[in-house]
Amino acid sequence: MNETIITLDTVIKQIRGRDELVTVSKITSLMPPIISATSLALTYIETVFDFFAQIPQPDISLMKCAYIYGSTATGTVKGELRLVETQILLGNEFLGSIFSCEPYAGDIDIEVITEYPEELYERISQLLQAFIAVSKKSFLWSIRFSHPQGVYGNIANPLRSCIYRRVFNCSSTVCICGDIEIDHIKSLCKQYANPLDQKYFSGKALLETRVLEMFSNSNLVFVPYGVYSSLAPLFFDEWRPMGSKVQAGSVLKLRLPERPHSTTIMKIEDICELQEKTRSALVISL
Repeated sequence: MNETIITLDTVIKQIRGRDELVTVSKITSLMPPIISATSLALTYIETVFDFFAQIPQPDISLMKCAYIYGSTATGTVKGELRLVETQILLGNEFLGSIFSCEPYAGDIDIEVITEYPEELYERISQLLQAFIAVSKKSFLWSIRFSHPQGVYGNIANPLRSCIYRRVFNCSSTVCICGDIEIDHIKSLCKQYANPLDQKYFSGKALLETRVLEMFSNSNLVFVPYGVYSSLAPLFFDEWRPMGSKVQAGSVLKLRLPERPHSTTIMKIEDICELQEKTRSALVISL
């Protein structure tokens, strides 16, 4: 017997199709018991629709599409710990990363695809700051503004794992606006499906699992360059080193409220300094 998979996106489209406000109670009433969307995820989604409803229509018209992705879209966001990574550089040479943990509520991850990323970045930044001040909701917003040509080129590149293919082929999204463009992107992602994307997830999960296992014995974990690139080669390749990273398609990223990034750089003068920095850290080996 074939079962229809009901996602948060499906339910929200049902509500919006009746010209109703998207609220947590209405989403919950339409979700079957088998779906376990956390109340935090539903609150995040309701807040996103509240914010986008306040964006002037001329600005909305500049968006080819906008969607929620990540743990909010999958309904799995919850208060938890996140890994904080400090990348160690000796000159331009990446030596490895020191990991620690900190409490974390999770971001509201949003992608806006537009031919006017710089213009919308400035306007949305101002509007979101005002919205946060008035609503007094301390959610962490992370909004990417991407040009469509950069998105399409990224999807079609067979040599690298791609965030868009990972999102649309391996995870879930919630449409905010631009259903037609999102359907077009979904079809491109299926057309250019690539095993590298699943390999990216597998490597990232393996690295995080190894690091988290070590925290039972130490507050700091050091992952040397060779181990990092061996456990998670695709994740390593996409993020290394942060100082020399160029985001394809000139992606602009708005993060509010402003807070320390989960990945930072520490430059050292000599190898003795590395030994000092990692003295109290457990070292992961292959």
